[in-house]
Amino acid sequence: MQTQSPFLWLSRSGYAARGLVYVLVAGLALSSSIGGGEPNSKSALNVLLGQPFGRVWLGVITIGLLGFIAWRFAQSLANSDGHPATLKGYGIRVALLISAVTYSRLAIYAASLALAFDKQKRF
Repeated sequence: MQTQSPFLWLSRSGYAARGLVYVLVAGLALSSSIGGGEPNSKSALNVLLGQPFGRVWLGVITIGLLGFIAWRFAQSLANSDGHPATLKGYGIRVALLISAVTYSRLAIYAASLALAFDKQKRF
């Protein structure tokens, strides 16, 4: 029986966290079509903050996003997917790097909400 590496588990949890953020954004989009609101990732995290155990959930999402970010960096910088050394392959790797940076901003925002760095009331 082969055991999975912690890095593989972390990257998979990152995909799950990213999916959860997308589901929250979709729910907000549906809600905004009925009663108003802003359907984006930051709004979704703010809504989650107002729920029971919101800070805990934001912490879990932050950890998952960090795993996803680490995976994106491995895909782009270490070429873990084995993209060819062609213009298309480098283009894909640059896009993966941009994805890592973009999700880093979202992870920092989620962490700041979870750890209460931002003193403004969010909901």
